[in-house]
Amino acid sequence: MTTATTLGVEPARIGNPHRVPERLDQVLPVRRDVPGYGETCFLTTWNPTDGVGLFLHAGRCPQDVDLWWAQSLAYLPGGKIAVDRSWGRSRDGGAIQTGNFTIRMDNPLKGWTSTFDGAGEITTAATMVTRPSGAGPARPMRWELATEAAGPVWDMYTALGRQSNGGQDWASGTHTQQVLRVRGTLTVDGVEYRLDGTGANDHSSGTRDLRNFGSHHFLIGGFPGRALHSMSIFGMDGAVLLDSGSEFGEGEDTEPVTLTDVPPLAGLDATPLDFEATLNYADGTKTPVRLEVLHTAPISINTDNDNINGVDWDSPDTLFLSESRVRMTLPDGTVGFAHLERSCQRSTHAAS
Repeated sequence: MTTATTLGVEPARIGNPHRVPERLDQVLPVRRDVPGYGETCFLTTWNPTDGVGLFLHAGRCPQDVDLWWAQSLAYLPGGKIAVDRSWGRSRDGGAIQTGNFTIRMDNPLKGWTSTFDGAGEITTAATMVTRPSGAGPARPMRWELATEAAGPVWDMYTALGRQSNGGQDWASGTHTQQVLRVRGTLTVDGVEYRLDGTGANDHSSGTRDLRNFGSHHFLIGGFPGRALHSMSIFGMDGAVLLDSGSEFGEGEDTEPVTLTDVPPLAGLDATPLDFEATLNYADGTKTPVRLEVLHTAPISINTDNDNINGVDWDSPDTLFLSESRVRMTLPDGTVGFAHLERSCQRSTHAAS
């Protein structure tokens, strides 16, 4: 099997086909003049050999945009997850910091770094489906990692044929992503794991309004020599609000692509866990791709933009998201790995 560290495009062969300026891949100046302004980012990693990775998600507090929140989820062997949520103010304009949590964006278009020195509640996805997590009995947790570009920065609005601003209520300013290679270590409760493998980031800004955000699926990952981005968003009535994506090769090689036939969440445990979707290219070519969930964790986001580890059954207007690491297999046997995010509304599922 192809190892994860060979996925994506070699750094020396990565171009910038979307002409993304460096300033978009850095912590952005706060727009205090924009009602409901927000800025969020995530960083995911996965070592498929050891079954270990991270899902890191951070953003500005809606009530105080100088205050950052951060969700820290470590995927561990045996289906376990270590979970923390923290808050803090960053004294460094090139980083997102909450005290024990840091994501640095000081090498724009090339990759981010992250450190953490704190603790996490040890739990499972099955438990997180029943309640919010991250504030129970905890065990020491720390990591240190560096990422390297495995593809160019993808600009969602450029992929849609527009300049990088405006159009989506959940990211009315900007939205960029990048496929990465990862090196680092994670230690939980005295056990050290390697984070070496594949990863990805995303970065959004602008007014964040989820009132018409009904559901979505979002895939970001890599095959040998290629980096893949796909996002589909549906309104409360099921109408398509956005359907976009790009597959990057070497240099300026870019091909529009969308991902269809992704089943809706049958359960908040991310089922179905193994299914065949379709990659649709601009020339009419359709390629089936098998997606197998290897590890997953549920989170919740309500209309006040509270980001919660686990499922919050007490908030009536909540979007549930499954954050999954998946193996991708093409018909010719080519294997890649990706982060798959799927969502649904609380109203579509009964309390566990």
